[in-house]
Amino acid sequence: NVFWAIASLKSEAPELNALLPKLVETAKWTARDMQAQGVANIIWACATTELSSSQLNGFLPWMLERLVDRADELKPQEIANCVWASARLRTQAPEMLEMMPVLVEMAQDQASKFRAQEVSNMIWAAATPAVTIHR
Repeated sequence: NVFWAIASLKSEAPELNALLPKLVETAKWTARDMQAQGVANIIWACATTELSSSQLNGFLPWMLERLVDRADELKPQEIANCVWASARLRTQAPEMLEMMPVLVEMAQDQASKFRAQEVSNMIWAAATPAVTIHR
């Protein structure tokens, strides 16, 4: 996933950020064909690369729709990453917070499979101001 690679390399190769506008446009049209892991990676990358609100608004609805479609395929790391990203993007993309109930339900179903880092990400998100995780 190119989004994931750019987000992972952002401090070592900031010039790659110039690719983001084209990737955002492409992702809108390819979202329906993406697997759960790819969508989760893109959502994590959005929070990591700190895309602008206008860039997020241009394609996040497509990603969120696909995330809902594929929610039952999410693994613990993908769930935790999406919850973390939702908390991180709470002001730029408040619609991410609307995903919390779905993600929390998925986390509850797979709680025994969560590793320490994934639990830590969930706790951080729950402790983030303006984020409410309902059971």
